[in-house]
Amino acid sequence: MTSRKRPQTSHRAHLLFSGLVLFAMAMAFTASGCKASLVPARQGLLMRNVELPVRQMVYPSGLRVVAERDARTKIVGLFLVVGAGSSSDPPGKEGLAHYIEHLAFRSRPFGRSGLRRLLERAGAGEWNASTSLDATVYHEVGPASSLNELLRLEGARMLMPVAKITPETLAVELDVVRSELRERNETGFMGETLGTLQKAVFPAGHPYARPVIGTHESLTSIQVEDIKAFLDAQYQPDNMTLAIVGDIDLATIDSILKQELPPDLLRARPSKPRPPFPERAPEPPPPPPQLLSRSTAAVATPEIWIGWSLPRAFDADTHIVSMIGDMAGEGLNAAAARSWFGMGDAGVRDIVSVSAGIVQGKDASMLVCRVTLQEGADPERSLKHVLDQLPEIWDQDIDPLAQQIGQTVFGSRQRVAVVNMLLETENIVEHGTTRALTTHFTKNPATYQRSYDKVTAIEPTALVDYAQKYLDRDRARAVLFMPTPGGPRANARPIGAQQLGEEDALPLRVDLERLAAMVPSPIANGYQVFSLKNGMQVAIVRRDGAPTASVHLMLRGGLGAAESPAAALVAMHLMRRPHWNAHGSPMEFGGQMDRTLNRDGLHYVLDGSAGNVGMMLAILAESIPGLYVPSDSFRHFRNYRLPYLKLAERKPEEVASRSFLASLLAGHPYGRSATADDIDASSPGAADAWIDAAHGARNAVLAVVGEFDPAEVTKIVHSEFGDWDRGSTAAPLPPGYEPPQTGPRSASPAMKTLVTERPGATQTQMRLGCILPSVHRALDDDQHDVAAQLVETRLGEALRERAGVTYGIHATAFALRGGTAFLDIQGAVERDALSTALTTMRNALQRVGDTASAESELAWAKLRAARAHTLRGVTNRGVARSILGRVNLGFPIETLNSTAADIAATTPERVREDIHACTAGGLTLSLVGDGPSIRAALKDAGLRASSP
Repeated sequence: MTSRKRPQTSHRAHLLFSGLVLFAMAMAFTASGCKASLVPARQGLLMRNVELPVRQMVYPSGLRVVAERDARTKIVGLFLVVGAGSSSDPPGKEGLAHYIEHLAFRSRPFGRSGLRRLLERAGAGEWNASTSLDATVYHEVGPASSLNELLRLEGARMLMPVAKITPETLAVELDVVRSELRERNETGFMGETLGTLQKAVFPAGHPYARPVIGTHESLTSIQVEDIKAFLDAQYQPDNMTLAIVGDIDLATIDSILKQELPPDLLRARPSKPRPPFPERAPEPPPPPPQLLSRSTAAVATPEIWIGWSLPRAFDADTHIVSMIGDMAGEGLNAAAARSWFGMGDAGVRDIVSVSAGIVQGKDASMLVCRVTLQEGADPERSLKHVLDQLPEIWDQDIDPLAQQIGQTVFGSRQRVAVVNMLLETENIVEHGTTRALTTHFTKNPATYQRSYDKVTAIEPTALVDYAQKYLDRDRARAVLFMPTPGGPRANARPIGAQQLGEEDALPLRVDLERLAAMVPSPIANGYQVFSLKNGMQVAIVRRDGAPTASVHLMLRGGLGAAESPAAALVAMHLMRRPHWNAHGSPMEFGGQMDRTLNRDGLHYVLDGSAGNVGMMLAILAESIPGLYVPSDSFRHFRNYRLPYLKLAERKPEEVASRSFLASLLAGHPYGRSATADDIDASSPGAADAWIDAAHGARNAVLAVVGEFDPAEVTKIVHSEFGDWDRGSTAAPLPPGYEPPQTGPRSASPAMKTLVTERPGATQTQMRLGCILPSVHRALDDDQHDVAAQLVETRLGEALRERAGVTYGIHATAFALRGGTAFLDIQGAVERDALSTALTTMRNALQRVGDTASAESELAWAKLRAARAHTLRGVTNRGVARSILGRVNLGFPIETLNSTAADIAATTPERVREDIHACTAGGLTLSLVGDGPSIRAALKDAGLRASSP
């Protein structure tokens, strides 16, 4: 027997964030007539030290483990990097690495049960996997008490990633991958557009010139021998890095690893040398000669995708690459801003928007810019205009006056980059993935710290030199995507990866103790709730462990309460805060601010360093009361932006969504939508009236969550918001706001079937909905979730796991202000399997409503309902969102602590009553796809369309 050698253990490393006042503003600003404030007029980034203890272990097999202690919450995350992605796919077998990622969840390392089922049984609250250019990353997050079992399962996957999978299951999962490819191509962009751009940016024969997900031809060519050869070559300990992040004991983690991981993963084994990660980044390859190529894709209007190859990621320069991408995206979006105001020629005015992102690789990275056009009549001119903006982005960073007052784009992005890294440490999934990837490729867990140091130390001239070298127009390559003639029109939001499962009759223990471990209390550290004299409600929660804070202001009502939804949308697009602003912009301290409008609320969120929490409150307090819509902005919006919205709303899924909600919530305010024509008929006055009605103190709820002194924050809240008097009453519930009634039980419940044409589509998007019993207590909301999980499990196992005709089925129970609740089931199925899917879906709902669920089946549904809450209390933003969700429904925030008990108390009879009542009032079915195929499938299933 080979003796087990002691691992090489590094010295303890720490991630230190400077506690200095970074980028302090040298200027002060006071505005005449401004009220006295407890907050300074201007403020740079204030941040205390952050210390994240890290320990690295390297075993004789070459397996590298990095452990990081983060005891803010009682959870732990495992992040496994396998250093093989699409660049490792053999030629002609593109998509193999991604296919194996899918198969790893089908693996049965211990015989009967698939890995997904085993992870659920172990208490994992969240898991997923992704395949990129150079790596496949698996992760799972669960209670810290589940660490040993999660390690045992991760070790089994590392040693036997594809174990005991039958040929039938291999075939089914390959169909699932094909379904994913079709779904992304027809309802998202990541399938065809990104792969086409890769081919345009990287030279022929380069591994990055091939699509990650593959093609139908390459997937069809994959054989069992290919899978085995790939696993033998790539899924080896010396090509793996495991990061463990969370509430762990670094002193004992080595002994736990030796206890739970298979010995074969740790002991020395023969292996071929792997190419080292060069200390100096190689130069990115030169692009092919053609500047602009043309293709078709599932786009609503023409789009230009532009790409540049950049130096590699996964080392100390990673965040500089990301910073470059963010700056480029913001600067290039100036092209869209110019078109809004009618500046420039027709090629400029054709531009609707520009967005950007980074695709990371170990040999090179790629900056991707997506330019949305209205008509695409002169794409060459539009492309030229976008490329002409590039020099302007960097020129302002070397302007002496701008540098003197600290107002460069570079300075703002530098602060934002620092805060992004700080917020990343708060999110266990993002941070754990980054920690694992950088450690895997650089072999050094301190790389993350060095990356931070580089961002804080980089000079503007260095960034300008970098941009001029890699982001010049000669290295840009672009693809013009035109809508597929007579084919699909889609949005850019791909559907996320789903879990995989197997039939399993093994017993499962699901009690309150276990569910409580999976549903950590987001307000465990204490909270206070009070109201200001003007009626604004406030919740303050202190959370120790990271110097971050989130300020979240919710205004009740949203689109559902708006007298004119179109006016609300005009306001959301165009409202501005006053030009005078004593406290400046969030960019000055790296803060992140956004706003969202949904059907029952309007939300303003500011995230940043806890040292700037007072500034965040002050900026909200002086901005929100003075919001308005400039008349000239509305005029330009109507002339130059609205034509695109009129085109975009014709997308089949947009048409279907409006029709679905109008049918499901017929006559109810939540069922209303606003079209571009409605917006065209609105006015700045109507938008201002909506702002006045919604932005009242009595209509507002403020949640402040983070590491701060609650007493000091309370004083600032009183000081900044105490005299807010806009609006005298809370937004009332309008007529018809009462929840729709669930009708009496019918032997044959009515079904309204809506068909939206997408000619030639290979898949059909299904959406089935029904009204759930009204939510009067937090218990109702939590137990609706269990019913939804039960339905999703039945449909997922039938349509994905056994048949392989869908990439995933989602079932969600929605609860809105006023108590309205409904079940929403969505998924895309293969065109030829639609009849089977329709029958399966209808029968599954019928059975759940007619018969009590088996105790074992209900236990799994409870476990899955609890899973949705595992990461709820990880981030300050998540805690604030949970608090405001409860308040908006009219429940005390302490009901957040009863979620686990509510789930545990769910009975089979309660689930049956939910679905019984839901189906009794009738069902609404929406189908988007090839019309003739849909109508044939409806006929086979004994249904008929309710609309043409």
